[in-house]
Amino acid sequence: LAKHGVRAFRMVPVKRAYAFELPDVPHGEQWCLKIRYPASEPPLPVGLKGNHFCALFGGSQSTLEALCLKRKLKGPSWVLLKGFQRVEDFNQVSWCKVELSLSDPKTLVCDPGHESLANRPSPPLTVASLNLKTVINPSSHQHEVVAASVVHLDSCVDIEAPMTQDAWNKPQVLRNFSIVRKLDGQSWPPGFEGAVEAENT
Repeated sequence: LAKHGVRAFRMVPVKRAYAFELPDVPHGEQWCLKIRYPASEPPLPVGLKGNHFCALFGGSQSTLEALCLKRKLKGPSWVLLKGFQRVEDFNQVSWCKVELSLSDPKTLVCDPGHESLANRPSPPLTVASLNLKTVINPSSHQHEVVAASVVHLDSCVDIEAPMTQDAWNKPQVLRNFSIVRKLDGQSWPPGFEGAVEAENT
């Protein structure tokens, strides 16, 4: 591990069963070394082998994938966070409105039977559909976005059941907007700016 730049780690012998296609790995239950180290350390190379081990499993797994599997996160649901700290706006790494930091993944609880989570209704979701229009730039031969349209339902979508048309087809919740940019070196079509201004007033 030190040869691959991993300085801090813990390991413990565990029994694991294997039943897949790698010919070098014996089938059935075997003794394995379970190694854990911080995500700040570099990942081990894929296909790593050694004199005393024949395969490495989970080495290419992302931190997010490991968290979802270990804490049993399965899509939109309530979770219980213990001992969290709010991340200041200038330190956020996502576009979320609120970002929280946990010192230990075990403080994230995703158990529908937990007393704090049981019988809670599902939170209403905001759902959006995005449609992009592109053109090929004649100079770079790359696709460029020239228009985007968004239709969204605002904080009213129930993930437990389908919505009736009467529930979503209302201007209070069903919104839409479009944006268009001018192509480089070209003007707007005649009358376009006036039509857009009239539409938005």
